[in-house]
Amino acid sequence: MKRFLSIVGSVLTAAVILCGCDANVENEYQYIRLDVANVSFAAEKNSPVEISVTAPGKWTVEPSASWIKIDDQTDNSVTVSVEDNDTEDERIGTLTFTMGAAVEEVTVNQLPKVGTDYIYRYPVQFDLGAVMSSNGKYVGGQIPILNDDQTYTHQIVIIDVDADEQHIVAEVPASLFGIEKPYCISDTGLFFIMNNLGGTVAYDLDGNYMVPTAPADCLPEVDIQCVSSDGRIYAGMAYRESDRFYMPLKWVDGVPEVLPVPEKNYRDSVWVTGIIPRGMSEDGSVIYGSSWDNNDFGMCYWDKNGDFHWVGEDARELDFAENEYEFGTITENIVNGMTCTAELTNISPNGRWIAGTWRKEIVSPGVGAPGVGSSCAAFYDTENNKTYIFEGEGGGTTCTNDGLGFTTNGLGTNSGNVIDIENGVVLGSVSQWIQDTYGITPGPGFIVQLSPDKSRILSMCLAADAAVGMRTTHWFIAPAPER
Repeated sequence: MKRFLSIVGSVLTAAVILCGCDANVENEYQYIRLDVANVSFAAEKNSPVEISVTAPGKWTVEPSASWIKIDDQTDNSVTVSVEDNDTEDERIGTLTFTMGAAVEEVTVNQLPKVGTDYIYRYPVQFDLGAVMSSNGKYVGGQIPILNDDQTYTHQIVIIDVDADEQHIVAEVPASLFGIEKPYCISDTGLFFIMNNLGGTVAYDLDGNYMVPTAPADCLPEVDIQCVSSDGRIYAGMAYRESDRFYMPLKWVDGVPEVLPVPEKNYRDSVWVTGIIPRGMSEDGSVIYGSSWDNNDFGMCYWDKNGDFHWVGEDARELDFAENEYEFGTITENIVNGMTCTAELTNISPNGRWIAGTWRKEIVSPGVGAPGVGSSCAAFYDTENNKTYIFEGEGGGTTCTNDGLGFTTNGLGTNSGNVIDIENGVVLGSVSQWIQDTYGITPGPGFIVQLSPDKSRILSMCLAADAAVGMRTTHWFIAPAPER
């Protein structure tokens, strides 16, 4: 038997418990390991797919739909086929594998005979979500596997979006790196991931890894947040012990350089902590970030000449308010301006547009730091130094080269809107725009990234997780590969 698609995937986090209810698995760890997380089929003329299964005892598999067929099952494999799809809709189902309390699923996708030219993929097996490259060529994520000795191995997975294939490029023991949140991936397949043992590690398509270096006056651990399409430029921060300052840095061909910082922070006060680059344009020429002083979150950017600016500087307002405390009166600096926290994809691919939240601040007597009076979506034109504020809209999440802005009111639903920024026109809901553009009815979430031609999108959403409850994750839409 051969696979229609050579999709290399993985299991979800293994369920590991002790059980005495089954004589065949008494006092055994219960887990299921699969060699795929997703299998895809064309509308017709498909070959069966064989899935390898590893488990310490007897296991079962159940399809979620009648069009998914179990052709054969052995102790360590199952062969699956599908009926021809003569509808205009893509079919999505699951295979549920069970051994005792351990449960794993494989998603089964089948393209329609006619209809949409796009695919919808939801790699829920990725822990802590996914990232997409600038042009949408690759999507990266990681899968933690619990070993029999209670240690973890993390599978570094890169999806070739053009081919609709998942590849495990490395299996990383926790003793080497503490793999966690994915940060960014280039169109060359250079994938940066958080290392909870300190800093960031990057893997390429061949499974080679690289640890970025810091300037000599900083601690060696660096946090990389964004990368250019060609992988040559990336940006992040390192900690300088001499003044306890988080330095914004840019690397070009592996060589770090310090990005300029103004003498005073977002509130026109003395710096406390530092500033962090968050995202960059496709070519790496424009980088945006956020200040990290208390609850400032002031949004900034470095232009194509490398000069520092506050995002929305044309409309930014600095004011002062007196705050009464038991010990006396203190003058607080308050700012009305654009902010962001840890969002990594708020910039358009060409670097012209930056999305964020316009925040108006107030001082509450005796509270201390200024608080949020109101907030709404805002977009900034870096080429013309102009801010566009949209009262009543949730925060701005991302934007396109031609000036479409996207907003959100939260993770639970597709409640955000699509905006023609320059003309100040709300074009409609994100859900309807996705339906009209791609012919796909999306699940909950909001758009966080689009390729320059808008043929690929990445969306953030909430997913249920038996271990932690609700967690953030991602889904994406891309052109269907030719079969």
